[in-house]
Amino acid sequence: MGKSTTKNLGFDFTFLKNRLTFSADIFERKVTDILIPGGKDYPALIGDNDLPYENAGILKTTGFELQAKWSDRLSNGLSYSVGAALSDDKAKVVSYPSNPTGKLGDGSLYKGYTVGDIWGYVTGGILQESDFDGVGANGKPLYHGAYFKGGQPYPGYVWYKDLDNDGVITSGSSTVDDPGDRKIIGNSSPRYRYNITANVQYKGFDLDLMFQGVGKRGYWLSSASSYWGNGAGSWETYNNSWTPERTDAKFPMYGSGVGSYTQTGYLLDASYIKLKQVILGYSFPKSLIGKIGLEKLRLNIAAYNLFTISDMPKYYDADYLSDAYPPKRTFSVGIQVGF
Repeated sequence: MGKSTTKNLGFDFTFLKNRLTFSADIFERKVTDILIPGGKDYPALIGDNDLPYENAGILKTTGFELQAKWSDRLSNGLSYSVGAALSDDKAKVVSYPSNPTGKLGDGSLYKGYTVGDIWGYVTGGILQESDFDGVGANGKPLYHGAYFKGGQPYPGYVWYKDLDNDGVITSGSSTVDDPGDRKIIGNSSPRYRYNITANVQYKGFDLDLMFQGVGKRGYWLSSASSYWGNGAGSWETYNNSWTPERTDAKFPMYGSGVGSYTQTGYLLDASYIKLKQVILGYSFPKSLIGKIGLEKLRLNIAAYNLFTISDMPKYYDADYLSDAYPPKRTFSVGIQVGF
């Protein structure tokens, strides 16, 4: 089990007779002695798949939290408040001796890795017929640009930039020092999480609103319902794929498969803002409900997830980035009675 040490500095302020409040907190959290697979050399009799674990991992997280709220009551009896909160954090691997070569891959950690980093190719565009010099002796199109080793490009295929200028597109040794033509193209961790709240009360009526969102997040869509599906493509891909008559299409030739490599051109912006909830209520005055023996009578109508503004596909929940449970709008009516 790792050991956690946290340092933080916080401030709280109130202004204008408590109508305006503000708080700020910055922190650094370091977790040491994290249990990770052994990275040392052991006798061969132990076996490659049975290396002892060791407490050698170190992870450092830095971030901040900000909150502000304005509350007031007007001379006509209307009360209201508006609040906002913003937080952010970034986690970085300080030590991970289990991967001394900095090998890249799904779930691979290495020293200097920022949690959520996405490695991928840089999209150049979609190949057009004008990018080829006729047909070769083998009957295949002649293309003289950089392409995947052993691969055969065709019009309608995605082409990638040759970052290491070796004339071919590769993943190199798949290490931090030799990633081939890949680089860090984004990060999947949610950054700059925020929420905005508002409340209004007037003559028995009350209204509560809450917005929430994420300011920055990258996401590579790789599930079966993604753009590429199981090697072919989704219905959206099919209707927006390259054809000789539709050369300005968003996606490459349908079924080509070459677009499914993690890359800049189809990396999604997973930031969003959502109207999380709206609650409208009315509390009947005691002078009225007291006549029928009640102490409290309140009606309310609530709505959740009314709308989301995001570049994510509509069948994806922006909160959880999953298509297993598509986002749902929920409405409810409630009554509270007190005797």
